[in-house]
Amino acid sequence: MENQNFEVRANIKFLTKLDWKPGKIIETLQQVYGDFSPSKSVVYDWIKRFKDGREDLKDIPRNGQPLTATNERTLALVENLVDEDRRITIVMRANETGISHGSAFSAHWVPKALRKDQLHQTAELSLAVLTKIKSNESEFIDRIVT
Repeated sequence: MENQNFEVRANIKFLTKLDWKPGKIIETLQQVYGDFSPSKSVVYDWIKRFKDGREDLKDIPRNGQPLTATNERTLALVENLVDEDRRITIVMRANETGISHGSAFSAHWVPKALRKDQLHQTAELSLAVLTKIKSNESEFIDRIVT
Protein backbone atom coordinates (compact mmCIF):
# COMPACT_ATOMS: atom_id res chain seq x y z
CA MET A 1 0.00 0.00 0.00
CA GLU A 2 2.83 2.38 0.85
CA ASN A 3 4.41 1.76 -2.56
CA GLN A 4 1.14 2.65 -4.28
CA ASN A 5 0.82 5.84 -2.18
CA PHE A 6 4.35 6.78 -3.17
CA GLU A 7 3.57 6.10 -6.84
CA VAL A 8 0.33 8.11 -6.75
CA ARG A 9 2.07 11.06 -5.09
CA ALA A 10 4.84 10.93 -7.68
CA ASN A 11 2.21 11.09 -10.42
CA ILE A 12 0.39 13.98 -8.74
CA LYS A 13 3.68 15.85 -8.35
CA PHE A 14 4.63 15.22 -11.99
CA LEU A 15 1.25 16.29 -13.37
CA THR A 16 1.18 19.35 -11.07
CA LYS A 17 4.59 20.43 -12.41
CA LEU A 18 3.13 20.14 -15.93
CA ASP A 19 0.40 22.60 -14.81
CA TRP A 20 -2.42 20.11 -15.23
CA LYS A 21 -5.75 21.18 -13.72
CA PRO A 22 -6.75 19.32 -10.51
CA GLY A 23 -9.88 17.90 -12.15
CA LYS A 24 -7.84 16.40 -14.97
CA ILE A 25 -5.33 14.93 -12.50
CA ILE A 26 -8.16 13.32 -10.50
CA GLU A 27 -9.78 11.94 -13.66
CA THR A 28 -6.46 10.49 -14.83
CA LEU A 29 -5.74 8.88 -11.45
CA GLN A 30 -9.20 7.30 -11.46
CA GLN A 31 -8.58 5.88 -14.94
CA VAL A 32 -5.25 4.40 -13.87
CA TYR A 33 -6.02 3.21 -10.31
CA GLY A 34 -9.79 2.65 -10.48
CA ASP A 35 -11.22 1.75 -7.07
CA PHE A 36 -7.78 2.23 -5.51
CA SER A 37 -7.43 5.86 -6.57
CA PRO A 38 -7.18 8.46 -3.80
CA SER A 39 -10.14 10.64 -2.86
CA LYS A 40 -10.52 14.09 -4.38
CA SER A 41 -9.64 15.77 -1.08
CA VAL A 42 -6.39 13.79 -0.81
CA VAL A 43 -5.44 14.73 -4.38
CA TYR A 44 -6.23 18.42 -3.73
CA ASP A 45 -4.13 18.31 -0.52
CA TRP A 46 -1.11 16.89 -2.35
CA ILE A 47 -1.51 19.33 -5.28
CA LYS A 48 -1.48 22.21 -2.78
CA ARG A 49 1.60 20.82 -1.01
CA PHE A 50 3.51 20.48 -4.28
CA LYS A 51 2.46 23.94 -5.47
CA ASP A 52 3.67 25.32 -2.12
CA GLY A 53 7.11 23.90 -2.87
CA ARG A 54 7.07 20.53 -1.17
CA GLU A 55 9.37 18.02 -2.86
CA ASP A 56 9.21 15.01 -0.52
CA LEU A 57 6.69 12.25 -1.35
CA LYS A 58 6.75 10.63 2.10
CA ASP A 59 4.27 11.33 4.88
CA ILE A 60 5.48 13.68 7.58
CA PRO A 61 5.72 11.83 10.92
CA ARG A 62 2.83 12.73 13.22
CA ASN A 63 2.72 13.26 16.97
CA GLY A 64 0.91 10.70 19.02
CA GLN A 65 1.33 7.64 21.13
CA PRO A 66 3.95 5.24 19.75
CA LEU A 67 2.85 1.81 18.64
CA THR A 68 3.89 -0.22 21.67
CA ALA A 69 2.07 -3.43 20.79
CA THR A 70 4.02 -3.95 17.59
CA ASN A 71 7.52 -3.94 19.01
CA GLU A 72 9.25 -7.27 19.49
CA ARG A 73 9.63 -6.95 23.25
CA THR A 74 5.91 -6.38 23.87
CA LEU A 75 4.87 -9.13 21.48
CA ALA A 76 7.23 -11.57 23.22
CA LEU A 77 5.84 -10.53 26.60
CA VAL A 78 2.25 -11.12 25.46
CA GLU A 79 3.25 -14.46 23.93
CA ASN A 80 4.78 -15.55 27.25
CA LEU A 81 1.66 -14.48 29.15
CA VAL A 82 -0.57 -16.48 26.83
CA ASP A 83 1.77 -19.50 27.01
CA GLU A 84 1.53 -19.41 30.81
CA ASP A 85 -2.27 -19.03 30.89
CA ARG A 86 -4.33 -19.60 27.74
CA ARG A 87 -7.39 -18.09 29.44
CA ILE A 88 -5.77 -14.73 30.17
CA THR A 89 -8.11 -11.87 29.32
CA ILE A 90 -7.35 -8.77 27.28
CA VAL A 91 -7.73 -6.62 30.42
CA MET A 92 -5.23 -8.79 32.28
CA ARG A 93 -2.81 -8.62 29.31
CA ALA A 94 -3.09 -4.82 29.21
CA ASN A 95 -2.52 -4.51 32.97
CA GLU A 96 0.46 -6.90 32.95
CA THR A 97 2.21 -5.24 30.00
CA GLY A 98 1.20 -1.61 30.48
CA ILE A 99 -0.29 -1.30 26.99
CA SER A 100 -3.79 -0.17 26.03
CA HIS A 101 -6.71 -2.60 25.80
CA GLY A 102 -6.79 -2.11 22.02
CA SER A 103 -3.10 -2.88 21.74
CA ALA A 104 -3.48 -5.87 24.07
CA PHE A 105 -6.22 -7.17 21.78
CA SER A 106 -4.20 -6.67 18.59
CA ALA A 107 -1.13 -8.23 20.23
CA HIS A 108 -3.11 -11.42 20.80
CA TRP A 109 -0.87 -14.37 20.16
CA VAL A 110 -2.24 -16.95 17.76
CA PRO A 111 -0.11 -20.07 17.32
CA LYS A 112 0.76 -20.67 13.68
CA ALA A 113 2.13 -24.16 14.20
CA LEU A 114 2.03 -26.82 16.86
CA ARG A 115 5.07 -27.44 18.99
CA LYS A 116 6.68 -30.90 18.63
CA ASP A 117 5.09 -32.22 21.83
CA GLN A 118 1.66 -30.93 20.76
CA LEU A 119 2.06 -32.46 17.30
CA HIS A 120 3.07 -35.80 18.82
CA GLN A 121 0.12 -35.77 21.24
CA THR A 122 -2.32 -34.86 18.45
CA ALA A 123 -1.00 -37.68 16.26
CA GLU A 124 -1.32 -40.21 19.12
CA LEU A 125 -4.89 -39.16 19.86
CA SER A 126 -5.83 -39.30 16.17
CA LEU A 127 -4.37 -42.80 15.84
CA ALA A 128 -6.27 -43.94 18.95
CA VAL A 129 -9.54 -42.61 17.53
CA LEU A 130 -8.89 -44.24 14.14
CA THR A 131 -8.12 -47.57 15.84
CA LYS A 132 -11.38 -47.44 17.79
CA ILE A 133 -13.34 -46.53 14.67
CA LYS A 134 -11.80 -49.40 12.66
CA SER A 135 -12.44 -51.95 15.39
CA ASN A 136 -15.95 -50.54 15.96
CA GLU A 137 -15.21 -50.82 19.67
CA SER A 138 -18.58 -50.53 21.43
CA GLU A 139 -20.00 -48.76 18.40
CA PHE A 140 -17.53 -45.98 19.11
CA ILE A 141 -18.50 -43.81 16.15
CA ASP A 142 -22.15 -43.73 17.24
CA ARG A 143 -21.17 -42.20 20.59
CA ILE A 144 -19.36 -39.19 19.11
CA VAL A 145 -21.25 -35.97 19.76
CA THR A 146 -20.57 -33.02 17.46
